[in-house]
Amino acid sequence: MVPSSKALPLGSLLVVVVASALTASTVPAAADGSAGGPALEVTQVIYPVIDTDVHGTTTVPSHWLPTLEVANGGTPESPESRASYLRFDVKSNIPGTLKDARLEMTLKDPAAAGPTTLTTGFVNNDTWVPTRERAEQPQFEMTGATKLPATDIAGTSASVQVSHGTAKYSAQVGQAALSERAGDGKLSLRVTADQVDPGKVLSFFSDEGGIGDQRPHLVLTTVLTDPKEISDVKQAQRDLASAQALLETNKTATADLPLTSRGLSPEAIAWSSWDSDVISDDGKVTRPQKAVGDATVKLDVTVTNGPIKLTDRFEVNVPALETAQTPPASPAAKVETVELEPTVNTLITEKWSNQFNHVQYPQQNLANELTVAPGGSIQAAIDSLAAQGGGVVRLTEGVYTVGTRINLKNLITLVGAGRDYTVIQYEGTGTAIGTTQRILSDVVVKDLTLKGDRGSANLAHGVLLEGVDPVASRHSRIALQNITVKDFTVHGVHMKRSSNIIMSNANIHQNGSANGLYHNVYWLFDNNILQSDVDMSNPVRGKGAKYTSTSNVIVQRAQIRNSTVNGVQADGANDDKILFHKFDITGSGKTALWFIAEIFSNPNQYTEDTANAPRDVIISESKITGNKRGGVWKIASNVTVLNSTFANTDSDLLLMKSYPTLENTTFTHPPQYFTDPSQVPLF
Repeated sequence: MVPSSKALPLGSLLVVVVASALTASTVPAAADGSAGGPALEVTQVIYPVIDTDVHGTTTVPSHWLPTLEVANGGTPESPESRASYLRFDVKSNIPGTLKDARLEMTLKDPAAAGPTTLTTGFVNNDTWVPTRERAEQPQFEMTGATKLPATDIAGTSASVQVSHGTAKYSAQVGQAALSERAGDGKLSLRVTADQVDPGKVLSFFSDEGGIGDQRPHLVLTTVLTDPKEISDVKQAQRDLASAQALLETNKTATADLPLTSRGLSPEAIAWSSWDSDVISDDGKVTRPQKAVGDATVKLDVTVTNGPIKLTDRFEVNVPALETAQTPPASPAAKVETVELEPTVNTLITEKWSNQFNHVQYPQQNLANELTVAPGGSIQAAIDSLAAQGGGVVRLTEGVYTVGTRINLKNLITLVGAGRDYTVIQYEGTGTAIGTTQRILSDVVVKDLTLKGDRGSANLAHGVLLEGVDPVASRHSRIALQNITVKDFTVHGVHMKRSSNIIMSNANIHQNGSANGLYHNVYWLFDNNILQSDVDMSNPVRGKGAKYTSTSNVIVQRAQIRNSTVNGVQADGANDDKILFHKFDITGSGKTALWFIAEIFSNPNQYTEDTANAPRDVIISESKITGNKRGGVWKIASNVTVLNSTFANTDSDLLLMKSYPTLENTTFTHPPQYFTDPSQVPLF
């Protein structure tokens, strides 16, 4: 659900073409008057830009859940009623002349299929009630209370058909698709149940929940006459077929997968793992420890050949190790000192005259220690040690299933047996690790994995620590070391009004599945931050990292890959003294480095304020490559870029009233300077 003025970035929300079959034939002249003759008729599949279902008149949105539900409770307003909405882009990345289109949805449980008939309607309103239309990824709050009307499409009333163990609903929507393709290309559809049966709920796979053609999709028939388009599609289809064959023979992986990036054209195939700790984007397989259990990982593949983009999604089972491995020596509870690279210290001296506040390390009480095994109470151990002036809670190997917040207290160190050995599986709402204290200080969390429940309706942060007052009540001296935080529906790590934060040797990824305002890492009103050896890749819908009103920040040896929108955002009052050293950002669907100066109190009108712009920023020895745009900087001041590389698709640097110092830095596209905000991307 993206406003019509927005271009979709490449990623999980991008509608891409999948050529599932190719049949060469001589096709008569098309309806638009183009000549007949030798041509190629192609069956293509596209997936939704977004899908959701609405329940009765509820005000709660349910976007990006694993299922789409359909039910008739008597009236659309009945609490038992469900309607599914899907929006497709029938214009982008689809070559040729469109002849027909068919909607297909797959029922999760074929046994639930029955005589109930469903009808597909055309939804004229493509915007789907955006509440933040100017946001970089607008938030759509269509609910039961705000659901949109639709006009039933003749001939789409049909029951779910079962064949070879698969149950599908199909509806011909060719005329609607043709009409929208001639316009803005945005085709919105609604699916409802015809018969009143309050107890009958049909649950279909959503785009988030399915793999392959389980996902809701349109089957398009198009005719290609351009020889170059025919060649591009055939070549891309062959590359996709090779990727499909590879995964068909590797549904279970106990060794590395040969995920090639090279098809018939260089770098034609790109892979994206939903759990890079188990299967990396380049196919490295890390089997879970026996105590952690088996893993199931989704893999997305995208094939690119010229303007053609083809995609598919697979699921790979990775069994846990058959024999339990003895964990390495118990990790030390003591917080680890992070060494700054010599270049970082030199830059602080030369560029900022040492006017910089470095982090303070947490104090610890290492004399007191309690051990908790899976099934035991982590919170009880924290409470006991807090009453004794602090101490170490040591978690052994295994999975700890937690349903309520782990409430940190002063001078508490929470240490596991290693992130491959100790997993905290959070199944609640709100926050997995947080605090109820007004002022929290001297806490350490290290050597463990914190895992959420991606696709759940539960909204939950991984780590959320919010100081009450930016001056009088700040949290301070917090360390997150040797940890993984993944699969949370809200932010992976979010700290607010906190100081002296250390994050080192950390993987914070695949978070923020609930909407585009949730990120892997979000710093807000924080100062004195040190991030070292951090991977913040693959945010589901938001950014890899967001630095808002932060100061005295060092990020060294970090990476962000495959952001749907922007890799990094920096903005807000007092956003200054930020140093990025050896920061590699690639695969951002929009902009890698998004430095802005906007006031968002009125989201429908662009208003800039120099006080909100980042200033005193250093980017050193960094690689900003393979993104749609390298940087968009608005009124950012006193920025120095040195010994870095920019090589991006559309542009490298778009500078609006920003005049950075560029030293020994290479560009594929020369930096462009503007004074008119309308000439640079709004988001």
